[in-house]
Amino acid sequence: MREKKPQKELYVLAENLACTRGYRRDADRCFLDPCPPGHYDNGFQTNCLSCPGGTYMAHFASDACIPCPGDEITDEEGADNKDL
Repeated sequence: MREKKPQKELYVLAENLACTRGYRRDADRCFLDPCPPGHYDNGFQTNCLSCPGGTYMAHFASDACIPCPGDEITDEEGADNKDL
């Protein structure tokens, strides 16, 4: 079962502050949509970053990707589950 997308909100930034982790920023505002599964953002980026090969993220609004367990790897960047 897929995770439901979080409620949309607008965050206005004070100078030199970041967005909530998992949300992209643009100048002094955060984007309305969180980063999708398979992507992450630390709150300082203008674009969500794809999870690198060997990692995945199944949830919206993540600030990091999870390493694949054991000897499993993902074949592509942007994996939203460990079975890709």
